[in-house]
This record gives sequence, C-alpha cells and structure tokens, in this order.
Amino acid sequence: MRWWDNIGWIVLLWLAAATTSVHAQSALLMELKEQKLLSSADHAHLSKHLETLEKKRAENDRAFLYRIFWSTRKEFLHTYSPHQPISSLFEHGLYDCLTATTLYAIVLEHFAYSFKIVETNYHIFILASTAKGEILLEATDPYNGFVESSDQINNRLSSYKQNITATRKPDVVEYKFHFNIFGEVASTHLPNLLHYNQAINAFNDQKWIKCAEHLQAARLGYSSARVKELAALLVESVSENSTVTDEVKDFIIAHFRNEWIEAQPLVLGR
Repeated sequence: MRWWDNIGWIVLLWLAAATTSVHAQSALLMELKEQKLLSSADHAHLSKHLETLEKKRAENDRAFLYRIFWSTRKEFLHTYSPHQPISSLFEHGLYDCLTATTLYAIVLEHFAYSFKIVETNYHIFILASTAKGEILLEATDPYNGFVESSDQINNRLSSYKQNITATRKPDVVEYKFHFNIFGEVASTHLPNLLHYNQAINAFNDQKWIKCAEHLQAARLGYSSARVKELAALLVESVSENSTVTDEVKDFIIAHFRNEWIEAQPLVLGR
C-alpha cells in the first residue's frame, strides 16, 4: 500500500473519533437499567428524545443547554407528584424533583456537560457549567426553571439552604428531619435516592417489608443521614405496632438494628 493511500484511512478514523465525541455514554442510565429502575420501553422513549436533541445540537453550549432543558420538560415533565418512581415520569408524565433531576442528569451526561447535583433535606437540583458560567436547572419550576443570572442563582441557593422550595405546600405536615443536608451528591448515587423515595412511599403505606427492601438498596455503597434516620424510624414504628407480625419485626430489626441504636437520642428527643 502506498503511503498516500493511508490518508483516507486516517481521515475516516478522525471522523469516527469526532462523531463519537459528540455524546458520551451515560453511566447513570446504564446503572438505572441494571437496577431495573428503568424498563426497556422507558429506555427506548429516552433514546428517541436524545436522538432528536442530537439533530438540533448547537455549537453554543449555553444555547443548547437551554434547548435541552425546555424540550426535555415539554416531552416528559407534565404533572408534579412527589415520591413517584422514575418509571411514572416516562409512562404518565408524573415527576418530582428527584426523578426530574435524574432525567436531566442522564441527558447532560449523554452530551458530556459538566455539572453538579446538589441535595438538601427536601430538594435536589443541578448546577451545569457552560463556557459563560453556571446555569441552575430547577426541574420543578415550569416557568423559570432555567436560571442564568448569578444574582437569581444566589437567591435560589439561599432559599434552598432554608429548605424552601416552590413545590412544598404549607398545609402538608411533613416529618421534621434531625439532620441538615446541603451539598453535592454524585450522579452514581441518584439510584440510591430513588430507592429512598420509594422507601418513603412504602413507609407511608405501611408496607414495611417493601420499605425495608428499598432502604437496603438505598444504603448499598451510599452512606446518608436521611437513609439512617428512616431506617431507625422504621424499626421504631414496627416495634410499637401491635398489628405487625413477629416475623416482619424480626426481619426489620435484624437489618436496621445498628441505625436504630445509633438514633436513640434523636428518637427519644422527638
């Protein structure tokens, strides 16, 4: 083969590399599929949306992020409903801050954006990086969720630190946590938080074993004050409930005894 014949192969290889660099494999998406939190139909729906976005990709990363945010909201986020499984987002358009943030995290990973996920006691949101600075993505705000101004971002951050969110209702009684969370969480731990939300659902429905199973999945490779406190509360609740069988009590105490013992000063102080 003559040396100049190799030029064609070099060009083809360069084009292939350029093509594959347009988007990245989402590790979060793969993990959600592996844990069966997303179905094949959910994955297909999301893949179709990503393909549509790829065709509308803009060179300006800020402008493209704007398109990602609003087109994704229009496609998937229709009705706010707390503690929904992520499958409800794809099947019925029902979402909360966690499932919607998880969705955006998948899309941002796909397009290789740099971003931070920040969690508080009652909320979670994204700070995405662009060439001209950070953008706050508030998944639960259907009107002003794409926050560009640094002053507005700081105002939002201040309200989040006070655990004030647009979706919280003053007439709803919520359990008062004994911890205070405001910090970055890795996207790899979003599946843990999704399991935690489903544990809350099961707890509220008094489905004790299901709650325990989700809590076990939530704490797998992830240490969180919120998971520990719910585990302790679960042990306390079943221990004091005369309608719960000894078999169920033994199962839950065996798995979460340490969390319950650790939380005794908090439990007694409630």
